[in-house]
Parts: sequence; structure tokens; C-alpha cells
Amino acid sequence: MTTTSLHQDPKETVIVIGSAGVGTSTIINSHVDGVDATELSAPASGSDRFDGLNVFVAKGVEYVVSSGISGPMKRAHAAHIVCDNLRKPHGAKVIFVVCVDKETKKLRESDISLTHVVVSAFQNAAVEFGVVVNKVPDDADRSALRQQVMGTIKTDTCHPKDIAFCPLVPDLAESKNQSSPTAFAEVADLICDTPVAQLEPLDDCVSGGGAANLPFVNVLIGNPGSGKSTHINAVARECVTKAGVNAGAGIQHNTLLRFPIDGVTWIDTPGLSNITHWTRAAALITEALQHEKGHYRLIFVVTTNAGRLLSTDLAIMTIVLNAIHKKDVPYGIIVNKLSKRLHSLILNDADFCNEFVCSLNSGPYSTKDIFLALEVDDARDAEDYILPDVAMKSVLEFINGIPSITMQPNDVSAISATGFDEQESRLMAVVDKMIAENAKEREKMHKMHEEAMEQQRETFKRLLDDLKRQRKEAERQLEGAIQKADERQTLQKQIKEMETCKPEQQQQQQQQDLVKILEFVWEKIAEELPREQKRYENYQRGSGCFAGSVVKAATLMQQQATRGGARHDDAAALGLGLEAGATRGHSRDLQIGALPVGENDATGNSDVVQPDHGDENLC
Repeated sequence: MTTTSLHQDPKETVIVIGSAGVGTSTIINSHVDGVDATELSAPASGSDRFDGLNVFVAKGVEYVVSSGISGPMKRAHAAHIVCDNLRKPHGAKVIFVVCVDKETKKLRESDISLTHVVVSAFQNAAVEFGVVVNKVPDDADRSALRQQVMGTIKTDTCHPKDIAFCPLVPDLAESKNQSSPTAFAEVADLICDTPVAQLEPLDDCVSGGGAANLPFVNVLIGNPGSGKSTHINAVARECVTKAGVNAGAGIQHNTLLRFPIDGVTWIDTPGLSNITHWTRAAALITEALQHEKGHYRLIFVVTTNAGRLLSTDLAIMTIVLNAIHKKDVPYGIIVNKLSKRLHSLILNDADFCNEFVCSLNSGPYSTKDIFLALEVDDARDAEDYILPDVAMKSVLEFINGIPSITMQPNDVSAISATGFDEQESRLMAVVDKMIAENAKEREKMHKMHEEAMEQQRETFKRLLDDLKRQRKEAERQLEGAIQKADERQTLQKQIKEMETCKPEQQQQQQQQDLVKILEFVWEKIAEELPREQKRYENYQRGSGCFAGSVVKAATLMQQQATRGGARHDDAAALGLGLEAGATRGHSRDLQIGALPVGENDATGNSDVVQPDHGDENLC
């Protein structure tokens, strides 16, 4: 670790962490004047120990810069040191630096992996952090990058507070000082707005600057054939320890095997299940835990038989954990060599999964860190087999997420192999009892569930019937409303048509009435004309004074008949003319039926008289 002090007594701590090549040093150079972070770079990737955290103080702020992190072990080491800083009394701000791949225009997978390892180490703590997306090309979709950050760099309790985007500066790589305050102007605002995060202090965990220098040790514990050595060979990518079936021996080695890999010491321990090697195996496990003060991560590798955990695995977990004089010792369990059927059953059958987890935690200790590892067909009964990267990647991520505990030699008692059978029998009885109780509880819960479901079904049926009745009534009311609306619309239409057609109908009716009157008049004229002519002739022989009036009347009648469509007032005029002649005192009237009385005839002559029908012999 490199430390540079520009100002003393820091008021806050800012942790800036990034993988190799993301530009962490360049961002710090641009943000803090007077510090060349490139001089504080991490060691080469081949170094056995990770020392890539550089600390300096500038303007009252302590900067913890982690750059050039590569490989799963260095990521895990960096995660522990970040957690160490978050457990300080004043906490720290966490800033992740990631960059955009030039080809895909997306975040690099190595950067995302680093953030996952660090964030997973926060466990269930609520932590908000900032993210700097560096080297963003001009044609990159920043909205898509933001969605990728918010969707991938998070856990249930941890998430980004904000994101700063820094453009790709083409000439910056060749620059000597590698700083660009303009390009990284958003970083200052991001650091300012990121809240301080703090983790609860844990018993015997890494705390203080001195504890960060302690070695990290991963101890794999399990019975022979569980797969401990195979996992260590996969981490080393070569055969560093004997792995496979060694019939009759029960133990592959009689010395403690240590393997420094990427700054972390891996220890392969023997199993205790073979009575021939109990004493030696117990001594080697004790030696592994008492060797030196350090940060220990305990990984128990277990297997199953017919879907059930082996009692010997439960026994060895209990014996080892009993020997550690610490409170709440964290540990992880790898359930190895699972068949696809059993693996799927555990994941998809909630009852079976609950029973299986209960069996794993049936002893005096329990853990939530459980990993289900599928059996690799090529590794079955093979000697010194190295697992492929695709199978080992998720295992390493799980191991790196297991909390470690700080221990020193006097924290561990000598592990005794005596009483292993008794411990195994007792634990097996406990497991059987728990399984039986769990089955009874499951049956009880199933019965309660069925009763609750039956009540829900009855309630649902009742509600459904009510809903059907309400729907039927609503449909009936709707049909009635629609019918009334149709009737109202029809009535309004009829009224509108009547209002529109009323004047025309009245006019047509008046015309029809007038035509009937005129037709009646013509019929009467046709009937009376011969008699009137005869009367006229008789009268002419007797008196010549009335001749002119009769001739006029006959002429007028003939004209009215010829017209056919004469007006009503014309007929009235005819009647008036004939009546007028009678009223002036003529001795003989000309009567032509019941005609309407007008004022004048068509010629304007008002001297037309009506002759008397009763005096036919007048001469």
C-alpha cells in the first residue's frame, strides 16, 4: 500500500475502485490537483499479493484509490479492504469506475464482475454508491448505458445513487500527465452528491489499517471424495494437489498443503470420516486453522446420498466449528456433485428445498451461504481432473462472497477425532427428528392451506354468484334504458317530421277541398244549364229586360267550368253575382244550388241575379 499526504486530518474518506484499464488514475489526476495517481498504480497481475490500494489526503479528504484490479482473488481482497474502510467510525463514500467497450458500446464484463464482488461483500447493509462510466464514445447510447448500470450493478439493498459519464478522450492515453479536468468535470459533482456509507462493525472481522495487511486464507474442509482438491486445482488452473478416488487410503495426503494463488492462500484439508486416519486428519485441520493470524474463510464441501445430506459431513462441520472460540463464525457450504434431477428438485420444489436446507443447518450452527454445484460428467471417477472455467466461475464468485473472520492461533482448540461416531449418530438422529418434525409441520401446513383454500373457494363462488346477479340486473336495466331511449328517439323523429311537413300538408288539404267544391259547382251548372236556357227563352219571350243578366250568368258559369282549377273566391264571386241580381228586386230569381256568396263575378259585374226555379212557365 502506498500512502501520500498532502493535507492532514481528513474529514471524509472517498474510495475509488476500478479494474485495470478503466482510467481510475486519470480520473483522480483530473479531480485532485497535485497528485499523480499513475505513480500509485497497483502491482503487476502476476503478483502473489494484492497491494493495489493507494491512500492520500487532499484538501481534507482521504482518497483510497484501487486501480488495476484483475482476477477473482484480487477482487475479493479489494472487497474486504473496501468493507474495512466502511467500518471506520466516519464511514466512506464509494465510487466505482467502469468503462465502455469500444466494440459493443456496453460496459465491460470485467468491470461488472468487480462491482458484483465488492457489493456482495456488503451483505445486507444498505449502501448507496456512485458510478463513473468512463471512456464513453460519442456514438454510444447513454440512456442504454444508464439502464445497464442501474439494472446490473445492484443488490436488494445496494444501488447506485447517481451516474457520471466521462467522454472518450483519444489523445489522453499518450499524454504525460493523463489529466483532463474538462472531460471529468461531472466526477466532482458525483463525489459531492454520493452519500457516506457505513457498515456495522463485526466481531473479529478486518478492522483498522493494520488488519488489512493480514493474509487471506481460504480453508476447504470436507470428507474424502467430496471434491475439495478438484476445486483447488480449478482455481490454480493446474494440478497442484492430488485429486480423485484413492481406494483404501481415505486420505490423499498426510501433510498440510498450502497453495498461494492470486494473493490468497488455499488450504486443502483431509477428511475425518475414515477411522484409520482420524487422528492425523484432525491434527492437520487444527494446524491449518492455527498456522498464523489472518482472515480465514471456511468452506465446507459436502455431498449427498439419495437426496439426503451425509451424516459424516454434518459431524465434521460441527467438530470443526466447535473448536473455534469465536462468536457467530461465518462459513459457506458447497453441496457438490448434485445430479441434474436433484438440483432441479431443490430449486423448484419449495417443500423439498426447505427440508434440504433444514438438514444442512440441523446442527448447532447455521448459514445462509449455500451453493449447489452440479456434477460434471467428465470428472466422475477421474484422477486429477481440472474443472472448466464455465463450471468454476460461479463457484469462485460464491466463495468470494463468503464473509471471512480474523483468527489467531489461540482462537482455535485442537480438534479431537474421538467421539466422531457418537457425534455422527447424534447428528443423524437430530436430522431424522428434524425431517420428521418438518414432515408433520408440512402436513399441518398443507391441511391448513387446504382449509384456507376451501374457504377461499366458497367465498369466491359466493362473490361470483353475486356478481352474476348484479350483472344480470345491470343488463336488464340497460336493455330497458336502451328501449326507452329508442322509443324517445322515434317519437322525437316523428314530431320533427310532423313539424317539417305540416304547412305542405295543410296546403294540399286546402287545394283538395277547393277542387271538390269546384267539381260540385260544375256538376250543378251542368244540371241547371238546360233548364235555365229554357227559362231564359220563355222569359225572353215575356220580357227582354232580364236577357242580358241571364246571358252573362250563363257565360260566367261556362268559363268557371272550363277552368277546372279555379280558385275558391271565383266560385264565391259567381254566387255573389247571381245573388246580387236577386236582391235588386227582379221578379224572377235564378237559383243554382247552394253556392258560396262572393262580392263580384269574374268580370266585376255585380248585377247577376238568381232566377226562380219554381216559375218554369214564366213568359
